[in-house]
Amino acid sequence: MKFYQAVILVFIAGFIAGKLFRPENVSLLMENSFLVMLVFFASIEASLRIKEIKSFRKAFLGVRTLLFGILGSLITGLLFFFVLGKGSIPACMGLGWYTFTGPYLSALGGSTLGTIGFFSNLSRELFGIIAFPSIQKYFGDFGAVTYAGDPVYDVLFPFVLKYCKSEDSVIAAFVQGFLTGFVVPIIVPLSFILVNL
Repeated sequence: MKFYQAVILVFIAGFIAGKLFRPENVSLLMENSFLVMLVFFASIEASLRIKEIKSFRKAFLGVRTLLFGILGSLITGLLFFFVLGKGSIPACMGLGWYTFTGPYLSALGGSTLGTIGFFSNLSRELFGIIAFPSIQKYFGDFGAVTYAGDPVYDVLFPFVLKYCKSEDSVIAAFVQGFLTGFVVPIIVPLSFILVNL
């Protein structure tokens, strides 16, 4: 079984298990414990990757992919402007970070805008899970990293390690994912303000 097929099957199995077997009595302490463990292991991964960034040029690769990702998201938002209205641009500026973009836009512009923000960014991640090997094949390592947006830092990072051939693309993925956490909370509200002037 191919790597991406296994990942898709695990994703589907996890979704079904969460729907069927979710215990009703999960304590807040248990949920927080899992969250703390996730952050702990993500921090270990981050510290290991930081050691690989040995020069400003290598770090700039991640800045470059992030800037192209923002540009691509802006173009996509403009293309969907005539279908979804003003909300398309701030929704696309989420760069795949649906857990932030959806609730934030919901608070700013109502539930419809929040739903657009949530599902447009969730679909970016899901499409990345399905199509990452094809994106890498036709657009190269940095094209795949650029498309991945925020999920390149977590969900899509194993795909970068598996399919991207250059070490620089792994560093670009790490830097891009790290910076997205700072950039998205700025560009989503800023784009919302600009389209509503």
